[in-house]
Parts: sequence; structure tokens; C-alpha cells
Amino acid sequence: MTEQAQEQEQPSNKIRVIVPEGMTFADLKLTKNAETGEVSFDLEAVRAVCVATGVDADAVFAHEGNVNSLIVAWYGVHRMDGGEPDVVFESLIADAKKASGEMQ
Repeated sequence: MTEQAQEQEQPSNKIRVIVPEGMTFADLKLTKNAETGEVSFDLEAVRAVCVATGVDADAVFAHEGNVNSLIVAWYGVHRMDGGEPDVVFESLIADAKKASGEMQ
């Protein structure tokens, strides 16, 4: 089985995200509501990545920051593997940069 992985720096540890074979970032079904800014995604896709990675999905889901870190690492794997930019994720990156003052 071919697995894709990336180490994502964390404050006290590293996560080596493994994406199950045949799964793509599009399977996350990432969306952002233009009116509310609410972000949604497929929880089962995140759960599948957790299982492949060997982490407890319930522990990941217990803290929003853990979910965010997992999705960021997954996107890194996607892009490193030659995947096309995801419009929603790229807009979230731009929003974060704008909020932090990196973009004006």
C-alpha cells in the first residue's frame, strides 16, 4: 500500500500524517460559508486519516486545534504530492495571513 506522509511541527511533538491509499484532499469536502465564514468538512474523512495515522480520532476531535493541525498537515501532503491548490483552503490561508497582518 502506498502511503503519503508529512511531519507537521507541533509545539511539543511531531505528527506524521498518513493519508489512506486512494483518498485525496477533495474527500475532505472542505467548504466555507460566504455569509457566516463557517468552515465545514467531512468528519469521516478526518477519522480515516486518524486511523491511518494511528492516532485516536476521538482525542483529535476533542480539541479544535488538533483537527486544524491534522487538516493543515494533510493539505501539506496533498501539495507535496503534486495536488492542485484547494480554493477553500487557500482562502483560509489568505484569511489567516490577513488577520495576522501578513497580507494587506
